[in-house]
Amino acid sequence: MVYTFVNVQLHPKCPNLREWRLKLSLRDRRMVENMHRGMARSMLARSLRDPHIVVELDKSNAAGEYNPLVQEPVLLAARWLQAVWMQELMGIEFILVNKVGGWCPYNPRDVNGTVENEDGRWPDPIEGEVITVKRWPNAQHWYLSSNKDRVFMEGKFNTIEEAKRYARMFVEKDAQIRVVETPRSEEG
Repeated sequence: MVYTFVNVQLHPKCPNLREWRLKLSLRDRRMVENMHRGMARSMLARSLRDPHIVVELDKSNAAGEYNPLVQEPVLLAARWLQAVWMQELMGIEFILVNKVGGWCPYNPRDVNGTVENEDGRWPDPIEGEVITVKRWPNAQHWYLSSNKDRVFMEGKFNTIEEAKRYARMFVEKDAQIRVVETPRSEEG
């Protein structure tokens, strides 16, 4: 599969304010759905990193109560997908997605350059990014998360080697990949 990245000017009055974005065809359902899954995971992870939300979740889980704080990221992710499909209904064929999942309609007048590759590597790595490869306790799959809120379209890996290979597409050095081992109980 070929990924197309375009360098766009973000504001007409700021010619030096540019960013690389993934050009995503709305006709490619699989790619849009992968991006949506990545968005949902990223939004949930961001909300669970907020210490106020974690404390509230612990309280409601202990009391057996429903907590809307978990529903908010899911609702946001659903609205993201709904807004994307609305673009298609309005006749827009492509959208541009940034590294953390924000998007805008594609406008060829804003494009300053194009890069295509087959491995999905962004043309400009995020400075200071650390990607964590982690397996939840008693789970069999490995997942990725970024300290810079990057959205990963492939999110579940059977082996730690697969996860690290995918993570290398986004960072310049292996030192930017952190592995968190979680113990597995004999019961899981």
